[in-house]
Amino acid sequence: MAGRLHTNQGQAEADVLRYLTDYYNHQRPHSYNGYKTPVEAESLAG
Repeated sequence: MAGRLHTNQGQAEADVLRYLTDYYNHQRPHSYNGYKTPVEAESLAG
């Protein structure tokens, strides 16, 4: 996604959604969750 030029808003929105679902929620640890990913924290909670 970095350095990529989008030709329309739909492509930009798709890249942001992909970033959120693929990286941010599955790989990036969050200090609020005890340095677990959001997916890990949700699986432990319920």
